[in-house]
Amino acid sequence: MQASSLKPAEAAVGALLVGGAAVGFAVAGAVEAGKAIEDGIDEHEAKKKAEKGS
Repeated sequence: MQASSLKPAEAAVGALLVGGAAVGFAVAGAVEAGKAIEDGIDEHEAKKKAEKGS
């Protein structure tokens, strides 16, 4: 489908859907990265404690 054949309203809705999907993926990526960072910090703290204990 060519962009020129779209009505302005349809084009706007399409842009919102694409933009919304992009934001959704960005948020999901940030959440996953945050979890990974937290897990990494937890592992690092556990290693520190284990080294001090030995």
